[in-house]
Amino acid sequence: MFQLVEVKIPLLANRVWACKWTWRREANGDFVVALTSIKDLSWSSERTNMLGLIDRHKSSKKAVLSELRGCYRIRKVTADVCKVTLVGQANLGGKVPKKVMSFLITNTMDIVKMTQEKYERSGKDVDAELRRAFPKPRFGEFQEDQERVVARCQGLEASSNTDEAEESPWVKLDSQSLTGLWMRHTPAKVGERSIATGKAMCVLDTSAFSAATTYFMALSRLNMRLSASLGHPARLLVSQVSAHDFTWATIKKAPFPFHDRELVARQVFLKDAAGSFVVAFEPPMEAIVVDYGKNMRAVRGRATGYIKFTPAGNAQCKLELYQRVDLGGRLPAWVVNRDFKQALVPAMNLRDLFQRDDDIDASDRGALATTIRSNGQVYEPHEDEIMARVQDKLGSLDGSPFEELDSPDPRVGMRFVFVNGSHEGIMRASTVVDASVEACAAWDLHKMSRNNAKTNSSAGILENSQTNVNEHHTIVQNVYEVPLVTAAAENSLSLGADVKKRLDQLEEADGRKIWQALASTLAGTKMGPVVAVDRWIKRYPALVEMDKQEKWFRPMMEAMARRLVDEVGWAAKRRLFVGATLSMVDMVTDVQVIVEYLNTPGKAAYAYPLMGMVGTCLLFQLILVFIQTRKAPKAKMAKEMLIVLSGLKPGFDAYQVAKGAEQSAGAVVNPAIELAATKVFEMACESIPGCILQFYVLLKTLDDSNVTSSGFIISLLISAVSTGYSSATITWDFDTSIDYRRDEAEFYGMIPDGIRGNIVFLCMILNSALLLLVRSLSFAFLMLVNPA
Repeated sequence: MFQLVEVKIPLLANRVWACKWTWRREANGDFVVALTSIKDLSWSSERTNMLGLIDRHKSSKKAVLSELRGCYRIRKVTADVCKVTLVGQANLGGKVPKKVMSFLITNTMDIVKMTQEKYERSGKDVDAELRRAFPKPRFGEFQEDQERVVARCQGLEASSNTDEAEESPWVKLDSQSLTGLWMRHTPAKVGERSIATGKAMCVLDTSAFSAATTYFMALSRLNMRLSASLGHPARLLVSQVSAHDFTWATIKKAPFPFHDRELVARQVFLKDAAGSFVVAFEPPMEAIVVDYGKNMRAVRGRATGYIKFTPAGNAQCKLELYQRVDLGGRLPAWVVNRDFKQALVPAMNLRDLFQRDDDIDASDRGALATTIRSNGQVYEPHEDEIMARVQDKLGSLDGSPFEELDSPDPRVGMRFVFVNGSHEGIMRASTVVDASVEACAAWDLHKMSRNNAKTNSSAGILENSQTNVNEHHTIVQNVYEVPLVTAAAENSLSLGADVKKRLDQLEEADGRKIWQALASTLAGTKMGPVVAVDRWIKRYPALVEMDKQEKWFRPMMEAMARRLVDEVGWAAKRRLFVGATLSMVDMVTDVQVIVEYLNTPGKAAYAYPLMGMVGTCLLFQLILVFIQTRKAPKAKMAKEMLIVLSGLKPGFDAYQVAKGAEQSAGAVVNPAIELAATKVFEMACESIPGCILQFYVLLKTLDDSNVTSSGFIISLLISAVSTGYSSATITWDFDTSIDYRRDEAEFYGMIPDGIRGNIVFLCMILNSALLLLVRSLSFAFLMLVNPA
């Protein structure tokens, strides 16, 4: 087949391509399409006919005959999936600018993209086809170096159990799916690198081979889509030894101002002697420079680990992931925590991809209903005693004055009674259920179902466990988060009292004193509920002992403290009042000074620089809001920009930090750093230069007339105090942060706790304010002496 194409190039002569196409199927099944230039034709008659055809159809005699050669190779992957590779060579003839050449070649190569888009199907369906076609590895068929890779990766877990590792305990991460995630991060010292270790465990509702294949295919549609959703710039195959051994690379997006991180890993897939499938990954031994098509300016990191899939019967398998990541360089702990949790996301995705929660729960309930219906039960005397005691206690309430409750469903009747003289409240609900007795009982008794586990957090359950004594006897333990509205009202911000007793020596009165101190601690801290709980625990030896014995105690108290701050609000309101008042008063006094300058003869020229300072401050705050909310709904961006324009941005940020708000999805920094940035903009763009300018105008006015307005002096003092408070607060916020004190103990921790800390905070405010006044006055004198 012959093809004749004429391409119009602006400001240059047109180019004419005359090509001959041919194809064939090779012995290995590949389909090859080749195209060659007319100049390569060896027989004269065909070449002569083609040249005549070109002369008749080209639009101008000045059109240049160009050469185009290429080869398509289409290789079968599965029955309905193939890999297309195009290699081409173009000679446009004459002198053509590089950008024009690049543009034309790119357009020519677009045919590959068009082919992909033409036949594109659901990524989930394509990944399923690739898994089915993937060759299953056999035990013992691998080379020695591949087995060494797996041995090194699996030995990582044992080698980490050192004294140094024990100083950094495993921290359980929040997970929305039924996947256990843990990480351990040892803070890097000066000159060292940031290294974190993590592990994940869960049960997958698919075969071990299917799950292992899904994880092993690093360039599958699922993994490519996940990488793109996280904003990572690149993910590509570097080299491939076999279907079970390849090297790939990725660029991980890092938050501003840090460089992106590059990870290159060799990945090996094998089956071990126990029948489990193992995917091991480590950095390649040889130095590899990956061609991404451009300079990515990324820092090379290292990732080592393994993931094991063990068959568990009933088309299920157990997943165990263990990995160590060195992100390169020394990074703050919040960056390490953020990026490392992303590294564990694939385990959660596998769990969600193959989950059959409803089917598994239905199967378990069916088995339990069959046991209730068919299996005769023999009860121990203590079990009969439990049943009798509960029935007697609840039966004695039949004559009690139950209070009718508003039911969310008219088909369900709800009543409640409070037992006088105790702390017990009893509720009774009744309805008609369209199911057998056994099915209904199984539904109620199946406490550890997957759906129940997923709703535990929303129900206020922080931790739950179940122990099956026998078929009819189960022990369920739940740790609940309790709302504290009533307790907070009772506290009335009482200061509490020092209780030096041990945990086993506490009495009820001691417990009330300790509890009362939490409210005052929450009201007195400037870094929100987490810091308040930490200080509260350290104040009482009994709480320190409790914190060491019970791992759930601190997370539960932090959750309760957050709820208390949200429901009562005095801690957040105090910080909101201080931050917003200083910011707004500073803004109002600046506006007042601007108006006075404009209305005072000879001073109007000073109003415009001050207006520029205020406007620059607002501009930087608007840019910060745009960066933080660019991935959020437009309504949220508009709302926060209106807050900036109203002058309430510092107060709004202080409120977010005080109530313990988490970093929003898509935001570059957390609320604490955003608050610090807002204060820095305010100091650098408005307060500090404004002080210098107003001092200069004040001195010049006194020099000319020996009379000045009291409003100028008040504005100067407000700006100085606002700047002193902002700089002192930034120092306080970072120095008293639990995370920074834990991860950067050599740098943070200069501010003491208690009253001494408040005195230090006040001294920092006065020191910063006076320093600003002295330096501004010095600059003003210099400007007065030498206006140039």
